[in-house]
Amino acid sequence: MPMKPNPDMFHYTCEVFEIAPLQLLHVGDSPKSDVLGAQRAGVKTVWLNRREEEWPDDLAPPDFELTSLNGLLDILAEADGI
Repeated sequence: MPMKPNPDMFHYTCEVFEIAPLQLLHVGDSPKSDVLGAQRAGVKTVWLNRREEEWPDDLAPPDFELTSLNGLLDILAEADGI
């Protein structure tokens, strides 16, 4: 199986669960390893930014940003179709 940030990993997950990429939400703490691959696959993203770092200028921003997992349920309620 492909590894992050290869978007094929996310495509494989969508195939297994028979869902569209926009029905998947990927939560990760690494802009390049987690968020970038999910974005390339068309998956909605949550950047878990526990250290409250600045987002890299050379990357498209995530759909959502959290400093802890406490807000994840709110994001799931807000995210349409997930």
